Amino acid sequence: MSIKITSDHLGRIAVVYVRQSTMAQVTGNLESQRRQYDLAGAAEKAGFASVTVIDDDLLARHDEEVRKELDRFDGREVKTVGDGFLATFAGPPSRALRCALAITGAARELGVEIRVGIHTGECELIGDDVGGMAVHIASRVAAIAGPGEVLVSGTVFGTVVGGPFGFEDRGFHELKGVPGRWPLFSLGI
Repeated sequence: MSIKITSDHLGRIAVVYVRQSTMAQVTGNLESQRRQYDLAGAAEKAGFASVTVIDDDLLARHDEEVRKELDRFDGREVKTVGDGFLATFAGPPSRALRCALAITGAARELGVEIRVGIHTGECELIGDDVGGMAVHIASRVAAIAGPGEVLVSGTVFGTVVGGPFGFEDRGFHELKGVPGRWPLFSLGI
């Protein structure tokens, strides 16, 4: 069982991640489970605006919804990293944008606010994995996104401008490990 509490700099949100593999672990670790819920209570008392306890069942439902939407929009799951997904889409980024909106909506129905970062660019193919600056930029964009937000790079915005999507300008940002300042845009519904 592992515990992960993160605080969001924009909304002061705490997440207590409860990971148990079997029912025996759940029943055998009642003391650990009680401590996790105590941590959630402490986060609420400390002034966090929202506290979510995520268990394996919720994580499994989240992953199932993400995979369903990736399939529907012809995305390819590259890998999962913790509770995050790295996915690619062939062609222009409009499918990725539609998929991101569908995934954030599905996650919201589960009671979870996720962050999505999207960038378009050339990726290095490393076996079944992808890498390179485009992946790094998407990761940095996601790190800046707020809860429930789909944040895109100026490159994505410039590729789909004039299409059916609405965006809010989020200004220029420095992305760690990326030269220059990058314009970012929040995808509207």
